[in-house]
Amino acid sequence: EGSVSVRPHIYIHKYFQQVFEVSFQFRNPFGIDPTTGGRLFPQIWQIAIMPTFSVGSGTYTRPQIRLIYALSVLNNSARRTYAEDDPRRNQKLQHFLGVGVEWWFNSSYR
Repeated sequence: EGSVSVRPHIYIHKYFQQVFEVSFQFRNPFGIDPTTGGRLFPQIWQIAIMPTFSVGSGTYTRPQIRLIYALSVLNNSARRTYAEDDPRRNQKLQHFLGVGVEWWFNSSYR
């Protein structure tokens, strides 16, 4: 298993930054897929846009509140890891919309 990601930040204001993330994720499971008789090598490319509100500028300034939109592109092997009756099994593109909050103990804001 592994993942490689890049997450650039664009500081628009002291309290607001636009964050982008591009990642490549993969797994190398051992064994044979019982339905195809072949080996699976699941891979996912993901692109995310995350408008972020923070108490100050800086990559490590916390707390942060993020709105998250992520688009994932799955190869055939990645989709086959879902159960046969799971509707996501047939979707090459998957969307995620969410909110993230991150706070570190002894962070920059007290």
